[in-house]
Amino acid sequence: MAYYFFFDVDGTLLPFGSPVPESALSAMRSAQEKGHRMFLSTGRSFRELPYLSDFPFDGYVLSAGLEARADGKEVYNQYMDIKDYEDLMSYMDEHGLHPLVQTDEGTYLTRRCLELFEAHFRNYLGSMVELNGLIVVDEIPDGLKARKLVVLSEDGSWGTTRIMEDFGARMGIVKNTVGLPFDLMCEISPKGVTKVTGIERILEYYGATQEQAVGIGDGSNDVEMIDWCGIGIAMGNADAAVKECADWITTDVDRDGVRNALEHVLGEAL
Repeated sequence: MAYYFFFDVDGTLLPFGSPVPESALSAMRSAQEKGHRMFLSTGRSFRELPYLSDFPFDGYVLSAGLEARADGKEVYNQYMDIKDYEDLMSYMDEHGLHPLVQTDEGTYLTRRCLELFEAHFRNYLGSMVELNGLIVVDEIPDGLKARKLVVLSEDGSWGTTRIMEDFGARMGIVKNTVGLPFDLMCEISPKGVTKVTGIERILEYYGATQEQAVGIGDGSNDVEMIDWCGIGIAMGNADAAVKECADWITTDVDRDGVRNALEHVLGEAL
C-alpha cells in the first residue's frame, strides 16, 4: 500500500534554529523512490516557507488547511470572511495587539510587529525563526484578502486567553506552535478549518483513502491531523496533547525523529 505522509514544518521537519536533518531528507527520498508520497502540512503560507533543501514534495497543505496543492495544482482554497477579518482587525487595534496577515502576496505586518516578533523569539527561544514572504509596512492596508492571522501581544496582559473568550465561538483559534508563552501569540483561522481539511482534498485528488494518510507533527495545530490520519505520529518533542492522540511517538526532531517515523510505518530501514 502506498502511504501519503503529511509533515508539519516547525518542530517536526525543521528544528528551531537549525536546517532540516539530513537523516530526514534521505529517508523521505528513499520512501518517495519506493512509491510513497511526501507532503508538507503547515500553518505557514507558501510564501512563508523556509528553505528545505529543494526537496521535491508532492504537494502542500498550507495556512493550516486553508490551501492545498498537489502535483503543482491548487486543489483547495479558502479565505477568511471579510466581516470576520474587519472585526478582528478593529479588535486588534482597540486592544493594542499586532497581527501578521497571511495573503497570497505575502504576509503583512507593521514594523512594530516585526520588532516584537523578533524580540519574543530571542527572549524566549534564543533565536529567530526563518519566515519568508514578509511585507513590512507602517500600517496594514485596508481591503486585504486574508487567509489567516497570527496575533502577537506586547506582554500577554491581553492575549490568547482573552481572544479565545471574545472570538472562540466564531473563529478557529489555536495557541502558537513555536514554543512562546501561551498568551503572547496565537493563530486565528475560519471556524472548522484545520489541516485535515486540506489533507482530505489531497487524498480525494489522488483517489486515496484515510487509511493511507500518515500525519506527523508536534504542535497544537497538528492535533486534528494526527487524530484523523490512518496513522498519527507525534514527535518526541511534541506537546502533551499531540502525544495523547498519536498512535506512536517517535524521537525528537533533532534525534532522527522523521527518519524513525518513516521506518516505523514502512517497517524497513531507510
